[in-house]
Amino acid sequence: MLEKLSTFNAAEHLITVEDMAFFMADALETSDAGYIEHPKEVIARAKAIVENKKTILSGDSIEPFCKQ
Repeated sequence: MLEKLSTFNAAEHLITVEDMAFFMADALETSDAGYIEHPKEVIARAKAIVENKKTILSGDSIEPFCKQ
């Protein structure tokens, strides 16, 4: 029986600035420009995810619909 594998999204696990800095520092140690580019993209997605969660939790995204 084959198991169904799910896709791992590292951006979902980079929550704090420290997480992102550690992830980038690890990539920079390789000195491989091609390898370094990928974490930059992942960190950009992680920042967008964190910002989106802040917006949702703050209620700013639904406030215009609540005013009468």
